[in-house]
Amino acid sequence: MCAVAPFALPCLAARGGYCGGYNAADFDLDAVLRGIRSIRIPAAGFAAPVPDDSAAVATPTTPVASLPAPLSYGDDFAAGAEDAAAATITTQNNPPKRQRQRQDPGETYDADIDATLRAMENDPSEWPRPSAFYLWTVQAGGITPADRAHLVSWMYSFSRYYAPAPGTLHRAVSYLDRFLSTTYVSDSDSDGFTQLLLGGVAVFAAAKYEDSRATHALTADAVAWHVGGGCTRRDVVDAERVLFATLGCRLGGPTAHDFVEHFTRHDAGGSRTTVRLVAHHLADVALLDYRSIRFLPSAVAASAIALAKMIVNPAAAEAWISDEMVEVTGYALEDLAECMAEIEGMRELEAEWPFCAQMTEDFVRSYGFLPC
Repeated sequence: MCAVAPFALPCLAARGGYCGGYNAADFDLDAVLRGIRSIRIPAAGFAAPVPDDSAAVATPTTPVASLPAPLSYGDDFAAGAEDAAAATITTQNNPPKRQRQRQDPGETYDADIDATLRAMENDPSEWPRPSAFYLWTVQAGGITPADRAHLVSWMYSFSRYYAPAPGTLHRAVSYLDRFLSTTYVSDSDSDGFTQLLLGGVAVFAAAKYEDSRATHALTADAVAWHVGGGCTRRDVVDAERVLFATLGCRLGGPTAHDFVEHFTRHDAGGSRTTVRLVAHHLADVALLDYRSIRFLPSAVAASAIALAKMIVNPAAAEAWISDEMVEVTGYALEDLAECMAEIEGMRELEAEWPFCAQMTEDFVRSYGFLPC
């Protein structure tokens, strides 16, 4: 037995209860059609409009469509239908619309990213740049360029041990330089405990910024163990709090690693992939040199890419420098001459930069070829 009343069309009454049948003699087609108040059929005979029953319909009805009579009713009905259709339907021929030339969404997206990255690296409120002279103006000679290079090398080894997200080292070194640009760091002990703690905390903070899952492997206890000298978890947490306060919790902003990725975003396969790898290596090497602080991250990245192209494929590099370099990076070769010379000098004089030699050895071990 049915438990729910059946669905019924308007003006179609069911007989015999919920599960009863319908009596065909009581079926009123006119009543059903009057219930469909939005359609009229303007044709003669069978297809003529249904008369309006003012007693049944209390309000006027406005049709939303006018349908001609079907042409299958014979010639007489077809002629009437054609006349009615001509009288009720007006066709307007609109002029063809001019089609716009659609811009590639990828190009617009790339342009927006490029504009955002460049605006951020030049906006002190978004990404304060470190001072190019803080070793003398703030640290008063307490930290030398060689001391800084040694600390950056330690941060490099520390970050490689836990393999955080790419770009972590560049962000960590940026935190380090920004902190030292405003805060004097004094080490009363000879092993540089405070500097190592600062470097470890910078890597810890940068790793968490790049990937929230970094704490699965890299923890405050791990930082304390690598710093050594009796460092505790509490020391790491307190130092991280001081770092955040000094940086004003502004931890974002583009780095040279980000710009290398951005400038080579359309390169794929073969020598182009090799160029990207070598460019990242050269940008990492530039972190050791205190002089590179005075260059924008985009300039360091563009210099690394130009050098990488010259190393991997000198013939193609000449064409790229003359045709595409300004369009891709925004820099001409003469704009990058000084930065390129300093990076190339470090690469050629590895004996004077022992930490640079270690980076090169790690690169060869990882990728199986020498970046030169």
